[in-house]
Amino acid sequence: MDRRRIPLSAEQHQRLGEDAQDRGVSFASLLHSLIDEPHEQQEQPPSADPLIALIGIGEGTGKAIGRHHNRHLYER
Repeated sequence: MDRRRIPLSAEQHQRLGEDAQDRGVSFASLLHSLIDEPHEQQEQPPSADPLIALIGIGEGTGKAIGRHHNRHLYER
């Protein structure tokens, strides 16, 4: 493990310490998770997105209605 010194303001140090205490983890563990979590989320395959399951469930003519979607949704 590489050790680095990261300068923090007193306020930043206090906030991180409080967050770590609230989560019941060490200061270092909190920093590691704050660094790792965004990268882990990016590594998920697109199929892990639940919205992908919605693709293709609708019916229609294939005509693009995006520009005038309100007309198609709200006019009767």
